[in-house]
Amino acid sequence: MRIQRKIKRYFDTMPIDLEKDKMLAFYSTCHLSNKPTSKLYYKIAVRVCLCLALVLCCFLAFSVYSEAREYKEAVTFFERYDLSTSGLSRSEVKKVYKDISAGTFTYDKTIEIMNTISMEIYEVELEDANPDVLKALWHQKYSEINAPENKEGIKYLFSGAFFQKYDNGELIWQTDVGADIDCCYLVLDKGILIAGNTANGIMQAVLLDDFGNIQWEYQSKAVMRSPSIAFKENTIHIVGQEYQSKGTKLSILNLDLRGSLISEKTHMLDEYINIQSLAVTDDGYIVKAFRGGEKEILGLSFNGELLNKTIFTLNGRESIIKDILYYEGQLYISAVFLNTNTDAFYSEKFSLLYEEFWTAYEANGFGAGNENYDFELGAEYNTKLADIFKEQYSASLLILDENGSVNSVYTVNGGYCADLSVSETEQLLWQVFRIDQAKLAIPPVSSCSAYIYSTEFAFCFDNEMLLNKFEVGSEVVWDVTLFQ
Repeated sequence: MRIQRKIKRYFDTMPIDLEKDKMLAFYSTCHLSNKPTSKLYYKIAVRVCLCLALVLCCFLAFSVYSEAREYKEAVTFFERYDLSTSGLSRSEVKKVYKDISAGTFTYDKTIEIMNTISMEIYEVELEDANPDVLKALWHQKYSEINAPENKEGIKYLFSGAFFQKYDNGELIWQTDVGADIDCCYLVLDKGILIAGNTANGIMQAVLLDDFGNIQWEYQSKAVMRSPSIAFKENTIHIVGQEYQSKGTKLSILNLDLRGSLISEKTHMLDEYINIQSLAVTDDGYIVKAFRGGEKEILGLSFNGELLNKTIFTLNGRESIIKDILYYEGQLYISAVFLNTNTDAFYSEKFSLLYEEFWTAYEANGFGAGNENYDFELGAEYNTKLADIFKEQYSASLLILDENGSVNSVYTVNGGYCADLSVSETEQLLWQVFRIDQAKLAIPPVSSCSAYIYSTEFAFCFDNEMLLNKFEVGSEVVWDVTLFQ
């Protein structure tokens, strides 16, 4: 009010005619309304903040409730299927639950659990298994969830010069590929690659698309009987043979995915071999061949030279290839993997037990010229001997993708393997031997240091999936057969 009076006196001194009352009223309204307006804004801001805080609290409460409910569902799922949550965080338990329920089987913790299930059912470890394989394994264990369709699946067959595709037993298409002798095929992402001989002895390679249409054809000038095909790093490898009076002439053909020639080489061997299957490595080829009437796994250089070695490196580990077989358009390799190289195994681990045995053997008055072939240190010693062989060897079935990379691996620790074959029901059979017991040979010789007692099993596969296993019998072999 004091300020208003001063302003009024100021107006009275001014010589001009002003509407003093209106101006004073305007000033009073503006001046007096400042404080109430600030208080109003302040109250509104407080109320907005309270509302936001309330919404946030409700959201957090709902999130906590939802997480707790989801975790409870996951734990109930684990309990239902007798799965262990040991070593898993709450987040990991929920992710495994979602992964299995959705049927995706891609989470790393899910794969660990499926590996445990595989060990329980088959005593087989899974490595690099694809989701379809894991889903099928889950179905075998718990048939009421994520059951796959009951169908035969895709099949490819040769009928004369026609290559046919069947789906669930129904013929989808057939294509005349021009070759009807010693034909083989390989399924690629780009289509189906076929190689075989025509009636006039010409090797012909054909690439079909998924609808059976011919994309390209290539005919070789060289004679390539019983051609075998493989694929790695965008290169098609075809190896065939021609028998001549002095031995076997190998022809090696490399094509790109357009059917253009990369290289064509020949090499003469002074012996007769018949190549049945082919695999490509970084160092050359692994082939299954009949040599002198016996099946052997051999190494070939990229030029066709025979490599006299039986130990190959796969996935950074030394292995002995026992068999290779193309089945349903994919390459399967039966291999015995070594924990350490053979020389180190015998010079270190085996020699320690050998010395222990021989010391006791001589202490009982036995030795050269006075052998006791029934002498034993007892079950404890034989168990130790069996354990070092189990630790040294593992049987693996490797399934390769179109690029020659390992797609799935099935491993039986403490065992060795042998042949691959196809049963009468068109399932892949893998021959595996589980090491049960070992006894030292008396006296040890270069061809036999110990006798290995094992149980033989047959594992049945279809479309990369392990279906079942059954016991076949038992055998006793010399230890040398494990690393040959």
